[in-house]
Amino acid sequence: MRLAFIALAIGLPLTASAQDVGPALDMGQLTGTLAQDHVRWSESRRAGGGTSPRARSARQASACGNLPNFRSQYGANHPKVVRLAQLCRRAGY
Repeated sequence: MRLAFIALAIGLPLTASAQDVGPALDMGQLTGTLAQDHVRWSESRRAGGGTSPRARSARQASACGNLPNFRSQYGANHPKVVRLAQLCRRAGY
């Protein structure tokens, strides 16, 4: 019993003081890194990068192929269905 009390008395302050050594992550540095990543991502997207035209056209074909299903599920006058129909017409589907 005494041994357990001594081990607890020694171990408890060590774990509590370990939190005061310093943060595991510097939030300022992490925020700066996330901001830089977002800037790079948005610049590449503006420049036309991001997804390849082949992947983009496959997604467009899939969405436009599902247009009748969306119309039956949501109705032909639903704003998103109307917008999808306009985009599919513009893309030539």
